[in-house]
Amino acid sequence: MTDSKLLPLALLYVDGQREVDGATRFQKLVFLAQKETDLEESFKFRSDKYGPFSPELHATLSELQNRDLVEKDVRKNRSGNEKYTYRLTPTGRRVVQKLINRDDLSEFEEILQKGQSIKREYNNQPLDRVLRYVYSQYPGFTDKSELDEFKVN
Repeated sequence: MTDSKLLPLALLYVDGQREVDGATRFQKLVFLAQKETDLEESFKFRSDKYGPFSPELHATLSELQNRDLVEKDVRKNRSGNEKYTYRLTPTGRRVVQKLINRDDLSEFEEILQKGQSIKREYNNQPLDRVLRYVYSQYPGFTDKSELDEFKVN
């Protein structure tokens, strides 16, 4: 398993394996984990219509689904748009537990600890609050955003 896949798996494993509600939220959790901790920046982010976005993270989540490590539920929200919910599959949990039990992966322990901190801080906040925070702290990633109400002038 490559290092770039460890952060999304760690985020889904920590905090009691709570799911991550929404693709936008998942993008922001990984972005914040990389920006606000000293974790290696495995995913490159660019400005997009909802702030920081990583095509590599999007592709990694799809690959993790294809490998039956991550499950993505698709539901319609009140406005009729698709909303995604991400969680580890039983196979994904076993893979993470094997990584935790390996002696040579103390780096993964660090990813888990820092992921836990970020997930506890931002996963349960309303998405608009998370977006306001990201937009205010990282305005360089918002110039292509369609969410003008969050932009800092």
